[in-house]
Amino acid sequence: KGKGGKGKGGKGKGGKGKGGRDDSPSSGKGSSRHGVDFSKSKLQTLFEKYADPIPEGASEKAPPRVIGIDGILTLCEDLEVEPEDAVMLVFSWQLKATEQGVYPEEIFIQGLTELRIDSLEKLKNMIPTWREMLNDEATFKDIYAYSFRFCTGPTGKVLDLELSAEMISMLLSNRFKNIDMFCEFLLKQTSYKVMNADQWINFYEFCSAFPDGVYESYDSNDPWPVMFDEYIEWLKSEEQRRRGASEEATAQEKSRKHEEEEEGTSDDDETDSATESESAGDEESI
Repeated sequence: KGKGGKGKGGKGKGGKGKGGRDDSPSSGKGSSRHGVDFSKSKLQTLFEKYADPIPEGASEKAPPRVIGIDGILTLCEDLEVEPEDAVMLVFSWQLKATEQGVYPEEIFIQGLTELRIDSLEKLKNMIPTWREMLNDEATFKDIYAYSFRFCTGPTGKVLDLELSAEMISMLLSNRFKNIDMFCEFLLKQTSYKVMNADQWINFYEFCSAFPDGVYESYDSNDPWPVMFDEYIEWLKSEEQRRRGASEEATAQEKSRKHEEEEEGTSDDDETDSATESESAGDEESI
């Protein structure tokens, strides 16, 4: 079946702000398009704050410096955002980072130089802007397409299903209905072990076509990836199973209440009988 690449999300364009001049490190300051001072030396200090320590006895041929996972977690803590917050993906997109869990020095410095950011305070001030980017349809599609490349790395072509479900949930749960059901399908089905780029990009188009999670008009003859055909079939079966389970639970609850009512009626009858016996006994005594 044709997999019809309907959703060719554009390439992440990274930071666009190139305004202002880059003064030499000796001057320490420059101007940005917003008229805010920018210092390369301050930016370098910012990088050093989060970078992995230089190995003891490292030579000039040591690997390039990076901010690794520990530094990223510390940066998130300082920015007061969770590591899984989508705003950190926007940050990585702005830097044009090529893989998860690491910011090489060159990418970090170049990306923030373009953004004219040289301090933690300026990074914090950008968070509302990055959140707004997630609300812009065209920008979001770029970020969504980038997220696949970011998670697979420069040489990766597929994404494992657990990470796929995590990323899809993070990016799309607040935009479309039934995202949780698709993620459940990914983790329960046995036909696929990974998600490829075609499936990833087309899933956004699929969600856009059925934003309310109602798939009555879905046609398996349309050029969607076969994975989506299987999802629709699984969803129908799952909804039927859950409906049956719900009806069974309702029937059991009704049966339980009925038994309790019968027991209550029986107890009342026994109480009435006992009362009548006591009354009869009292009359005989008199």
